[in-house]
Amino acid sequence: MRPGRRPLRAPRVPVVWLLLLFWGSLLAGVARAGPEQDFVKRGRDYYGLFQYEKAKEQFEKAIQLDSSCAEAHFHLGLCLRKLNQIDAALRSLERALELDPEDLDCQKAVASIYIQMAKDQKTAGNRDKTVQFLRKACHAYPQNSHNWVSLFELYQQEGKWSEITKCAALLKKANREALDVGEDKNLQTALVMVANAYKEQQDHARAREFLNLAGMIRHPNDTLLRLKQELAAHSKDVANSYLEEGRALYEKKQYKAALDALLKAQGADSSNQEVNDLLEKIRHEATLADFTQAADEAEKAGNFDAALEHLNRAQAFDPNNVQVQERIASITDFLEKRERAAARRKAEELAKRQAQADKKARLDVFLNAARDNEKKLAFDAALINYQQALALDKANPEILAAIQRTEKAAAEQKARMERFGERFNQAAELVKQDQHDQAYALLKELADDPLNPQARLLPLLIDTCLKLGKFDEAGELTRRLAEVQPESDAVTYYRGAVAFYQGDFAAAREPLYKVYERDRSFRPELSGMIWQLWFDKYKWGLILAGFFLSLQLGKWGYDLFQRLRKAHAEAAVERALASGQYEKLIPLLEQKLSDTGFLENRKQLTIALAEAYLRQGRFQEAAQRANEVVQKDARNPQALRILGEAYFQLGETNPDAIEKIHNLFKLDESRRDLLAFLATHFRSIQADHKLAMEVLQKQIALSPDDQETVFYLADLFLKRQNFQAAHVRVFERATKFDPERPEYLHGLIQCLRQANRSEEANRLLEKGQEKWPGSDLFTRRSEAPSHGSRLAARRAPVSLGGAAPESDLPPLPDQAGLPPLPPDEAPLPPPPPLVDNPLASLPSLTDPEPTSQPAPPEPTEAFELPPLPPLTPPAPPAAGGVPYPSCGASNHPREYYCGTCGKPLR
Repeated sequence: MRPGRRPLRAPRVPVVWLLLLFWGSLLAGVARAGPEQDFVKRGRDYYGLFQYEKAKEQFEKAIQLDSSCAEAHFHLGLCLRKLNQIDAALRSLERALELDPEDLDCQKAVASIYIQMAKDQKTAGNRDKTVQFLRKACHAYPQNSHNWVSLFELYQQEGKWSEITKCAALLKKANREALDVGEDKNLQTALVMVANAYKEQQDHARAREFLNLAGMIRHPNDTLLRLKQELAAHSKDVANSYLEEGRALYEKKQYKAALDALLKAQGADSSNQEVNDLLEKIRHEATLADFTQAADEAEKAGNFDAALEHLNRAQAFDPNNVQVQERIASITDFLEKRERAAARRKAEELAKRQAQADKKARLDVFLNAARDNEKKLAFDAALINYQQALALDKANPEILAAIQRTEKAAAEQKARMERFGERFNQAAELVKQDQHDQAYALLKELADDPLNPQARLLPLLIDTCLKLGKFDEAGELTRRLAEVQPESDAVTYYRGAVAFYQGDFAAAREPLYKVYERDRSFRPELSGMIWQLWFDKYKWGLILAGFFLSLQLGKWGYDLFQRLRKAHAEAAVERALASGQYEKLIPLLEQKLSDTGFLENRKQLTIALAEAYLRQGRFQEAAQRANEVVQKDARNPQALRILGEAYFQLGETNPDAIEKIHNLFKLDESRRDLLAFLATHFRSIQADHKLAMEVLQKQIALSPDDQETVFYLADLFLKRQNFQAAHVRVFERATKFDPERPEYLHGLIQCLRQANRSEEANRLLEKGQEKWPGSDLFTRRSEAPSHGSRLAARRAPVSLGGAAPESDLPPLPDQAGLPPLPPDEAPLPPPPPLVDNPLASLPSLTDPEPTSQPAPPEPTEAFELPPLPPLTPPAPPAAGGVPYPSCGASNHPREYYCGTCGKPLR
């Protein structure tokens, strides 16, 4: 291997897959193995020891357990053959072959038996039986080409060419692999014999096919060459013979027979153009005749659509056929006329029926509603419906009679309901006074009148019967109520209540449970019924449960006694832990944790020991004990707290220790000693990642006088050229702590410009120019212009009449005629500081700005500020416009954002 190159590693993935495949197949075999496999295994062992009788018994037992076990049938057949029971062996092997047709061993076994039987019949001189058994052997194991040759020789001797051709497909299909190999000479002989049979039947196409298959086997064969020569010599004669036969059949309009003859002629001589032309012509005429005949049959049956479809297919097949075109035009014209006449009649009938149906439908609606209301004894609503129906059919005497009948019935019903209401209220008062006998008599009299509202009357009567103990009558009344209100909860409740009071708890349980699930406050006594039903169902279970519970309580008492004995041993540790005497607690905890056995509260004891170490100042041991807990429970807050405190006391600065100390600080952010430790560490390693920046910013937020942190952040921001509005406080403090460094003042100016505080930035810029006149930090070119300064520069007006600012570009020829640009907009107020920024809460080190700004100093020779344009008052809003209070620009009432400054209007 050349130096500098990594050694190649052997791929381990295939090994893993092989192991998984092996174990998977093993487990699948175990899962698939049934009880019969034990007998199969024992039978195979006996068979290997030549004990065929015992092997036979084992295989028969396996078949009794699973008759579909192909392996058992196969080995049983082998045993029976060894025992010279040929017929039984053949039946078993054929059954095994039915269950597993792809078993090659079984195929060979069946074929060998048939071969033996064929030899026996041949010896006996029975030729037909010999052929029969030999044919079965070939079908059982078609890959044995020698058997095919023997069978075909017998067929050739008798001239049964059709029998040979019947076996041709199976021979070809079963020996495809042998054809690809090309070494089986017997297979070549069998294929040549099949080709000879097709030649004798004058089917030269199939004969050539099998001769080509025989040619795939690489052995010289004179018969093969001879047959090819004979086919080549006689193919034209055979083709002409079939051509004449096909032409005669074509003239008789027997297209199918003619096609069969011509196909044979084409197979004999495919280059005969006359045969090909006649074949194409017959196919064309036969197809056209089929379409035409189908159209004729459909037209006779009256199915013109199907006839037209067949004719269209015929026209697509023969577009120039005039007769087909004329028939299509005739049928299409007939169908169009019939459809137009039918559509016209249908429209007229539909309009007439629609008018009648609309009137009848409205009349039926009113009459049906009136009849329904009459059945419901709602005679007032029925009278209104009859009057609406009379408006549609004013001369209908039935409607007039119905109106009179309804008016009379409404008056009678009103009087009857008044009498019913008085007597029903009287019965309800009697029920409230517990005079159930008198109430029962009154309600019974009212219930006998079917015109009274049964849905209102029957529930009170059923309750009265239940109070009086008349359960049979209550059941009958419940059936009457079910006819009036079949889906009512009251019917379900009364069915269950009647069964309950009769003592049939099994019949009462289902309806009462159903009502109780829907509404537990349906009846006051429902809860008591449910409780009694529940107790009746589970009383024996409760008795047994109490018995077993007493046994369990005894067991629990024994376990409690054992736990008390164990707790007595731990009492010393608990007392020492509660008293806080850590110098006494540490030996006890160390002794307890030194036990290698199972300890339920090992984690709590380890944390207590770590806490004791921490309180005694043994920080290294406290960190070790806390780390043991953290390795098993990474989110344990007590262990993390102890570990962070121990690392802090030890002054550890590795990444894991810094993470634990930072987590401890997050638990108690009032601990400035932790924050100062973290800030010192990050400053010492020159860290600038997110966690370091967060810690350092919190440090200066809590300790504004920490000069080292302020200088570190200021230098870091200068190094990154990261000037943001949030960094103003940092540079203010850096400038205050070290006013002699122009870089800090330069950074402060840049941050102020990013905060859109241009006036303060300009004032500090002038101070910097005065203090460091030769520095490049306080020139216009060295400043990173803010968005406000770029906007002001872009929109500053050009004085065309006075002195223009210096520029290297030549003036435009028409510059004097340009109008002055509009004045600059009012500067936007600085954005409020971010809430999440800890620097925003720092107090400002500079004096607060006065309300009125002093006049700027005179420009020096080194740098001169361009004069600012005067501010103009905002233009008044246009009529109907919406003024924005900041810039004063007018906006359309439908606008959401200001078109001038881009801020939202609402």
